[in-house]
Amino acid sequence: MFKKQIEVSALATKYQPCKEDGEFCKENFRRYLNLMIRKAAPMFQFIKACPSDMTSYLTMVSAMANSRIKILAGKSYYMFHQLRSVWDKPNHPVGLTGYIAGVLSVEHVQMWKEFKSGNIDKARQIWYSKILPLVELMYGSQFGWSEDIMPLEVLKQMGIIKTSRTSHSTKNVSDYPKKEIAKCLELVNQNTKVYGK
Repeated sequence: MFKKQIEVSALATKYQPCKEDGEFCKENFRRYLNLMIRKAAPMFQFIKACPSDMTSYLTMVSAMANSRIKILAGKSYYMFHQLRSVWDKPNHPVGLTGYIAGVLSVEHVQMWKEFKSGNIDKARQIWYSKILPLVELMYGSQFGWSEDIMPLEVLKQMGIIKTSRTSHSTKNVSDYPKKEIAKCLELVNQNTKVYGK
């Protein structure tokens, strides 16, 4: 299966947009990509959308218009926007995936249900009040992007794991981030009851 994924990626990278007719080229690329996926991986049904930025994500969604492959939103730090930006498209994401969606499954399911019900404002409220603060903690952006160890400390304080230490890590979270993580969890915990001590 891994070989098939490499083949699909290699075929997709061969595409070069032509300058004469951009729209024609986009449509040709969609057909070409769908054909190559069918050929290389006929059982393939879903793809995790996890480009690092919105521009690449929107390009991906556009390229997959009319594809039989369904999209799963999968980039934790802008998952709400992965849904919101293309929700009016026929090939908008059909689900969510990712480790933070797994950790905060209740909140992500709530947000998803609000999208399905057409309550975008409520979905946005869940995202900004319950999910995003923890996403930023786990990615370490509030403490200078210390992504290698910070998620473990957050998970530990949430009561999901017992220790933030690993056998291959020599780093520890200092007292200041530990205290601020606890304060953030305390604030967010006012909006949810699925974790906390």
